[in-house]
Amino acid sequence: MHILILDRDRPLIDRVASLLRQQGFDVTGVTRDEEAVARLETGAVDGLVIGGGVPEESRSDLRTAAEERHIPVVEGALPGKDPEVYVRDELGPQLREAVGAGE
Repeated sequence: MHILILDRDRPLIDRVASLLRQQGFDVTGVTRDEEAVARLETGAVDGLVIGGGVPEESRSDLRTAAEERHIPVVEGALPGKDPEVYVRDELGPQLREAVGAGE
């Protein structure tokens, strides 16, 4: 399953993507809304993670773009948490549930 991550912080995207890959996800990370929408339009995305650094107006537009394509959205909630623990205990399970993939 292919997961798209959008956030404004490239090093954070790279870290979270690496941790998700360790859990078996295929992941692409982007920092720009336009790039995220273009990737959603390809039909090759199974789930979208919107990071905490994305402003609300952008979040709303991206949720709409994903919903139009029946792509589940998970809102990132990393601030103040250890990335490894967050991805293992929260984000990975949320993504599996959202995209309908078993463990």
